Amino acid sequence: MSRVVNLSCRILLCLGIFSPIQMAVAADEDIVFVRKDCSSIGSNQQCFGTMPDLQNWLWNTRQPSATSRVSVHIGPGDFSVSSGSHVFECTAGNGYVSLIGSGPSATRLLGVGLDNAIVATDCTDLHVQDMTLESNSGYTVRWAGGGSSRWVNVDVKGHWHAWLDVVPDCAGEHPIHYWFNSRLQNNGKVGAAYKTGCGESWFYASEATYLVNTLNASVFSISGDADVKLFGSVIRAVVPDGADPYVGRGGSFVTGVGAHGNGNFHMHGGIISLDVSPLTSNVDVSGIENYGSGSMHTPGTTFALKAAGTGEVWRIWKKGSGPVLSPFTWPPGTTPPSLGASGTLNGSDMFVETDCDSSGDCSGNSPNPQHPHLMVYDAACTGVGGAWYDMATNQCRQ
Repeated sequence: MSRVVNLSCRILLCLGIFSPIQMAVAADEDIVFVRKDCSSIGSNQQCFGTMPDLQNWLWNTRQPSATSRVSVHIGPGDFSVSSGSHVFECTAGNGYVSLIGSGPSATRLLGVGLDNAIVATDCTDLHVQDMTLESNSGYTVRWAGGGSSRWVNVDVKGHWHAWLDVVPDCAGEHPIHYWFNSRLQNNGKVGAAYKTGCGESWFYASEATYLVNTLNASVFSISGDADVKLFGSVIRAVVPDGADPYVGRGGSFVTGVGAHGNGNFHMHGGIISLDVSPLTSNVDVSGIENYGSGSMHTPGTTFALKAAGTGEVWRIWKKGSGPVLSPFTWPPGTTPPSLGASGTLNGSDMFVETDCDSSGDCSGNSPNPQHPHLMVYDAACTGVGGAWYDMATNQCRQ
């Protein structure tokens, strides 16, 4: 078979239908470079020393399209612009561009002051890969209008929202964004790691982190008609060394996912891990909160939640009309998990207690043989045994 293929290739070469030179030109014509030093780039290849030079050529001269994309290979180093402009802008009606760095530890697009690393408006098919996006004060990535994007092996770090798309910037539009093997991080000054009010966001094997420097914050903040889906991903909040969090309005708490309006949230697999226990003040934590009419659905998701001081833990908090489908079984033991009563849903949490006797005495002090009893969360149980219903004895936990 290989001899036939080789013979066919030779015939095509002889006829001039297919040649290595033509292939190289076809492959390279849509590839350009951004480098701190362009001297290593061949004279027959397009290379830009700054991001503004790239964009001037990209949007005014080259004008990519669905049938003629441009791939931009960005070398190592920090690429920023003077305050008052954004590092990269995909303006209304444009797109079909790939920005490919030299790795998150090598290539960084840095927004200065309140400027963004990337701003997109009705941008179609924007692909960003192998780099770090960061803002030293403002939002890092801001999206407006419709369009679509893909983010692969990207670190997005922000002092405010790492990602932001909100109504009215995208009212009536339905952008769609895909995240693969990427990490979003809010340094805890203001806002969320991911704040969205429009379209769909799909996450695969990715991570969103909130560094707790300000309280009353969510790792994910979902509103409007936004729909967020995570698969095999991580949502977490951690306290950095030496943190002394500013307490905002409404108390002291940290939330994994907060949904408002018609916002929907679905998470299949992965973990929501919130740990504020190093703080000396009293801080509550809640895994997911639904204040709106959208749905929240988290099958197969693990919750690891640690409050600070006398702060309470809420795995789920439901105050809106939308459904919360989040069944969960805590690890077996001799003491049920301590869950805040307000907003927790009956029947959503289960726990197997291992030191109960047949009468329902779960103190561990009974002389009778002890057996595992399945406990189901029931807010109607208000006695000394807490809000748990013993399925073995058909009564509230004793």
